[in-house]
Amino acid sequence: MSKSKLNRIKELQLQASKIRKRTLEIIYLAKSGHTGGSLSCINILTVLYFHVMKIDPRNPKKEDRDRFVMSKGHSVEALYAVLASAGFIDDSLLETYGS
Repeated sequence: MSKSKLNRIKELQLQASKIRKRTLEIIYLAKSGHTGGSLSCINILTVLYFHVMKIDPRNPKKEDRDRFVMSKGHSVEALYAVLASAGFIDDSLLETYGS
């Protein structure tokens, strides 16, 4: 595997780690949530949002963007953390989750 691919994998792993931490903070602050469901999908959400999907937080309604539908509602805390990390929602909104 090339050095650039290894570096990209390390970047994604670091991003996923930050998102895991933020997800746990969201659940803790809300005093409610589904830890297992959220943590179990963070790696795939990270790869999708930061490597695979054609999306732009500055132009979220772009016609040829990729769309993501998550039917696993027990993982919404992880999705919110990813959306904030990717710049689609303001991180301060996460402080109000569950209130």
